[in-house]
Amino acid sequence: MILHTFNPHRTDKLRRYTPRLPATKLLMLAASVLFTACAAQPEPQPQPAEAQPVPMSEREINTYLDAALVAIQADQLTFPDQGSALSLYNKILARNPGQKEALRGLEHIVELHIERALAALERRQLATARSMVARARLVLPDHPSIEPTSEQIRLISEANRLVVNLPTTTVQAQEQILADALNPVADLPPQQSCRFNIWASSDREARKIYRALSDRATTLAGFPMERLRAQISIRSTAAVERLCFENR
Repeated sequence: MILHTFNPHRTDKLRRYTPRLPATKLLMLAASVLFTACAAQPEPQPQPAEAQPVPMSEREINTYLDAALVAIQADQLTFPDQGSALSLYNKILARNPGQKEALRGLEHIVELHIERALAALERRQLATARSMVARARLVLPDHPSIEPTSEQIRLISEANRLVVNLPTTTVQAQEQILADALNPVADLPPQQSCRFNIWASSDREARKIYRALSDRATTLAGFPMERLRAQISIRSTAAVERLCFENR
């Protein structure tokens, strides 16, 4: 039996000569481990491409176009969201971009709204006129009729506006009596440019009103006036509207 004697000096010697890695090698080893861990991460998978809408057949397009015409006849131009002419034309264009009849349909919707805006402006229903233009903007914001119509509404809303209604007896009376009735609108404010709208039951009556207005404006001004700018419209009740704008 062999007994091994514990020698502390030998243990210290072994501890003293245990090999140690330099710091640079430790850093390299750590970097290698980190790189391996990163490389092990799965690569991101490419997202699948969105499926392109299947174009409508000619038969489907015609069905939607016919439904849009029915909606227009029912005055469902932009509302409700489902079933309006606007929504039906847009459904065609979503699957058949550039489809000519659908694009023309959108233009037709805008034109109808602009017509209604101008008709409301003629009646001086400014809120309704603005609403019609706003609806047209929802359909085709860059349509060339929108900005000129908006400008007309703005000018009328900002104008110094005065209206004189003329009873039939006044219109048919002597021009002196007619001119007296026109005094309020014939007295033109200084530093403003004015134009007139004349409504009468006939062209003959409208011209009589224009002459009386022009004569009275000259009398009140005290000097010969330039030719008054006036637009004549025919309707059953006579009136004169004066619109004046600040000179800029």
